[in-house]
Amino acid sequence: MTPRSVDEARRRLEDPLYRGLWDAARARLERTGLVISNRPIKVDVSGDARAAIAGIVGQSPAGAQPLSIRLDRVDAALSAGAAGLGLLDLLERMDGPLVDRRALRAERDALVTTSWGSLADHSAVMLHPRLQEWLGGLRSSGSALRVAGSVGGLEPVVRRALDVLAELPADGLPLAVFAADLTGDAHALDRATLLGSLVAGGLRHINPRPGSDDVDTGESDADPSWREAWARVGVVCDEVSVSVLVLNLDVNGRASGPVSSAILDHRDAGLPLRLTLQQLRAETLHFAPGAIVRTCENPSIVVRASAMLGAGSGPLVCTDGQPNSAVDELFRQMRSSGARLAHHGDFEWGGIRVANYLVERHLAEPWRFSTRDYLESAPLGRVALGEPRGMLSASWDPDLVPAMQADGRRVFEEQVLADLLGDLGS
Repeated sequence: MTPRSVDEARRRLEDPLYRGLWDAARARLERTGLVISNRPIKVDVSGDARAAIAGIVGQSPAGAQPLSIRLDRVDAALSAGAAGLGLLDLLERMDGPLVDRRALRAERDALVTTSWGSLADHSAVMLHPRLQEWLGGLRSSGSALRVAGSVGGLEPVVRRALDVLAELPADGLPLAVFAADLTGDAHALDRATLLGSLVAGGLRHINPRPGSDDVDTGESDADPSWREAWARVGVVCDEVSVSVLVLNLDVNGRASGPVSSAILDHRDAGLPLRLTLQQLRAETLHFAPGAIVRTCENPSIVVRASAMLGAGSGPLVCTDGQPNSAVDELFRQMRSSGARLAHHGDFEWGGIRVANYLVERHLAEPWRFSTRDYLESAPLGRVALGEPRGMLSASWDPDLVPAMQADGRRVFEEQVLADLLGDLGS
């Protein structure tokens, strides 16, 4: 057979009459790893195209249903025919290289697995183990891959967010300063940016909101949880939105400044007051050395103390769960004056973590927050406690966590309110 006749045979196969077969064959082969099998493909054509395609494998074009064509027979007919080339070679000659999509998927999946495995070993995950849950959520939802835009871009995008999370907690830094120090861009962690959005999701796993071990996963632009999440790790989005709730603080000197005056006016009336971080940084407060200031975890305790005891209540500060920068600043000023902190919280794992933080950072003492206190109040519990995530112990009382695990009930501050109010009113 002459080269001219071979070329002519190959050109005839490029006739539009055969296009339906070649397109269907390419789609099947690329999907199944370029393997020519005896599994038929369906080719929905009619008229001359139907007759031409059926003729390649010597089957009848009769009928109205799509043709059922076996690719192994097409390959054999082509190889033995005048064109002198198999199905794979013909398809590549006409429309370019075939893509083994199965192999690409396998390669992509392997790269994704390697990337997530590498990210799981990041120092931020070692420092904050609950970030494992965050990474798991990003992986299962596919959200990180979508925002990265490609498998190759996945690891750098998430690693950059982990680099930021590894630097937390901070010590009252403004967000813009924190961002500029880490990235060189003061706006890199704004919530409208890709990096800022990713990091904000991770923050909720470093310090979830109080009340349970559940993680807050959503937010909207109008949701203050974004500011709160940053504040709980010592980064201030603005000094006005971060505040601490207090009742009847006994500061020294009404004339020392407007903040002290406001505190004393509210104390005289027995009313709660919110102090912003800006106010606390504008005026240093002074407290009597040795004075005991009780702290609680939930705002409802402050509200009830004000309603039931009024000006007769002892000093009380609410951490509102994990302390934010305003809480830390107030406690720092109290400790500088020589005042002592006595803390009570919920008998649940979040409450233990809050108390550990206060004991370590501010030398807080327990207030009705011991093993004995838990066992006496446990019969009031109605909510199952569950197991803590990761290793956990109460630094001030090693027997407390085992006792809570054994009993298995949460006891909230509101359930022992009468005892707390008794102490505050005495």
